[in-house]
Amino acid sequence: MASGCACGGSSWSREESLGITLTVLGGMHYGYNLAIPAVAAKGIAASLGLHIDEGYLTSITLLGALLGSPLAGAVAETSGRRMSTILGESLSVLGAVACSLASSPTTLAVTRFVVGLGVGFCTLCKPLYISETVLSDRRGTVLALFAPSVAVGTLIAERS
Repeated sequence: MASGCACGGSSWSREESLGITLTVLGGMHYGYNLAIPAVAAKGIAASLGLHIDEGYLTSITLLGALLGSPLAGAVAETSGRRMSTILGESLSVLGAVACSLASSPTTLAVTRFVVGLGVGFCTLCKPLYISETVLSDRRGTVLALFAPSVAVGTLIAERS
């Protein structure tokens, strides 16, 4: 980022730039993963030859996120925020790959739950990591990017 920003006038450090990137990508990740089941449900149902309720797929993802966040707190305390974020992203990627290979509604539900665990990890650990790496007078500005990024992730899912 260029110097002369609204947050104090000095240039952004590498860690702060990483914080901005993590915030924006984390918000988009969250929004996308919550919206994509509703978008993809008809195609999934057609390919599996079944009726799949998109609300169910979204809910199972939210359940994973609900359980993933407190679990992430425990992991972050023992392994650190950075490692917890990496673990969360790994769960999300592995869950997404497994979703693409799912051949039954049960397998799809389990893999969406794994994606939700990853979302829960990242939703907790990324802000913690940012709070440790971004200067206090800039932290609010960086974290304020999260909410609009969720909306952007949802829009990307709706348009895909």
